[in-house]
This record gives sequence, C-alpha cells and structure tokens, in this order.
Amino acid sequence: MQAGQALAKNDKNQGVRDVIPARCITIRLPDPSWRTVVNQTPVKAMDPERIPELPVTRMNSTHHDEVALVNRIARCLGEAGAPCDELDSLLTEWVTHTEAHFGRENRWMQTYGFPAYPIHAGEHERVLGHLRDLCARWRDSGDTSELVRFVNEEWPRWFEQHLAGMDTVTAQFLAQAGGPDLE
Repeated sequence: MQAGQALAKNDKNQGVRDVIPARCITIRLPDPSWRTVVNQTPVKAMDPERIPELPVTRMNSTHHDEVALVNRIARCLGEAGAPCDELDSLLTEWVTHTEAHFGRENRWMQTYGFPAYPIHAGEHERVLGHLRDLCARWRDSGDTSELVRFVNEEWPRWFEQHLAGMDTVTAQFLAQAGGPDLE
C-alpha cells in the first residue's frame, strides 16, 4: 500500500466498512468488501487568535499574514488527494513573504544592536533554506508528502516556539530601544 492510502475493512456488527486511516481521518463506506481507499490529507489550519501579541505592531501584522498564507497552502495541499492548481504560486508567495519578513527583522536587529542577532538571524537562515529546499524538491518530484508534513506539523510547531522565544525577546528589546514601527 502506498503513502496516502488507507485500508478498508468489513465491519459485520455495524454493516458498514470502516477505513483504517493512513493519516488522521476515518471514512465510513457502505461496501462490505476489503478495498483500498485514497485518504485525504487533513487540513490543519493554525488559529490566528493563538498568535502572541508582541510590542512591535509590524511584527504582529507580518505574523498574521504568514499564518493566513500557510493556512491557504494547507487547504491547497489537502484537496482530494492532489494539490490545488495554485500550489506553485502559493509556495513562491510564501518564500517571498518569508524572505521579506526575515530580512526586515534582521535589519531591525542589526540597526538597534540586538545582542542575540547572530542566533536569531541564523535561525531565520536555517528555516528559509529548508523552505526553499522543500519547494525545490516538490518542483522536481511532484511529491507533496514532505510539504504536507512541514506545513501541517513542523512549521506550526517551529513558528509557535519561535514567536514565544526569539521573536518575543527581540520585540521587547526593539520596543525598549525605540521600536522599529517606522516601516
């Protein structure tokens, strides 16, 4: 059985077939025979209300924009076993947005002399490089499995931790230093 598929089994007690999911969903079908069913990728949208408010307004709006974009990508990847037609342009938009987002924060950290700049900027470089690599591998292979895992699991976990740690400390420092709400 290939990734993204689930095995259906006969359930004589209920008279329906349950699908044992390869991911996170259960489908009930009326056919009592064994068969393979293509499993849809679950959409795991991030809740914009969970984004912590930072003392730098521009950082907050950028984070909200990024979550909205990643949620659009998650929905695109979750469509009926195949990505939507806009996936390539959405990924290009995400890379472009992330380059601008990280570039702006890096400039602010340098301009205001943030002591942990090398650590924070290094994390930006690592994540942006990984995002670019994932997009390139998808474009080469057409396989969305790495993108699905990154968008639904890895990126949300990283994003929440990054905001709660590095971005919170950076925003507090920038606000105390006179803030960068100029851009």
